[in-house]
Amino acid sequence: MRRKKLISRLIPIIFIASSLIGTVSLNACSIFPPESERCVFPTAAEQEIPEYSMVTVTRTDIVATEAIGCIYSGGTDQIELAFNNGGLAFKHLYVKRGDPVLAGDLLAELDTDELKEKIYALEQRIAENELTLAHESKLKELEINTINTRYKNNFISTSTRNSELQRIEEEYSAVDELTTILYYDKLEYEALCTQLENSRIYSPVDGLVTYIAPELDEPMYGSIAGDMVLGVSEYSVCTFRANSRYRSSFKEGELVTLTLHSDGITTYDATVRYEPSDSNIMYLDPVNDITDLEYGSRAVLTLLVENRQDVLAVKSSAIRQGSDFHYVYYLNDSGYRDIKIVEIGAQSDDGYTEIISGLEFGETIIQ
Repeated sequence: MRRKKLISRLIPIIFIASSLIGTVSLNACSIFPPESERCVFPTAAEQEIPEYSMVTVTRTDIVATEAIGCIYSGGTDQIELAFNNGGLAFKHLYVKRGDPVLAGDLLAELDTDELKEKIYALEQRIAENELTLAHESKLKELEINTINTRYKNNFISTSTRNSELQRIEEEYSAVDELTTILYYDKLEYEALCTQLENSRIYSPVDGLVTYIAPELDEPMYGSIAGDMVLGVSEYSVCTFRANSRYRSSFKEGELVTLTLHSDGITTYDATVRYEPSDSNIMYLDPVNDITDLEYGSRAVLTLLVENRQDVLAVKSSAIRQGSDFHYVYYLNDSGYRDIKIVEIGAQSDDGYTEIISGLEFGETIIQ
């Protein structure tokens, strides 16, 4: 009896639940649009494929060069110049580093104003004394000639002649003293002129100023005799200096051509010389003297690094760099972008990269 009552109570509940489920189902069906309005998603094959710029793997020559910069300098041989007069203040520097100079050009001088005044005063005194000496010597000579002439013509006796000559010597004794004074004045004058020259530095050769001591810029600099303050290199030893990891590609004594781009293109033939103390530094010594090039001018030495004929290659812009590998993009059979690992070789100056493996001649890849 109790079981029948439970069943009779559950039947209405089941009926209500069934009605609700049916209603929800009908409402859910109304969510979708009619068949004609339903969205149709494209398949993978129907999707639009991006357009890429493509390049073709070809065969070409790979020519690669390395431009090695070099600077025109005084080279390794330098003439050291110094003041030979000590204790004087520095006055003037007439050149700067890199200036071309001729033999005999005044490069620098000390303050010699006081010395010049002494020389000038001594010049005046010597000139005056020389005039006096010349005048007095002429008068003495005339008087002696007069006495000798009178004696020859028997106008005076021998004793008178001798006494007159003695008198003349006594009267003109100042001439001898003046001669001695002039002698010592001229010695002093030469010494002062030597001091003046030792207070100046002249270029001994035609060449370039390659060194100027920093102390010349100090306002209170006092000269120390013999201390180097300037350096000049003769044109014949001026050279180009290069610092390059490719030094071993050149042999000492090898003839090379340098190119200078300044107001047009100028070339210079030079020979290679190694710097013993540095494995990267070399000097390029011009075959002929260069007299029209400024210190510090830059030239280029072109080294042929690669010259490979008829190799498989592709535009370098198509090569991608991974962490430790190279790869390219290509379009696979489905038309989608994919990658290929490649092994590359030399790169040319005109933008091509050699392909050692990973691609075939005629393949097209994405640039």
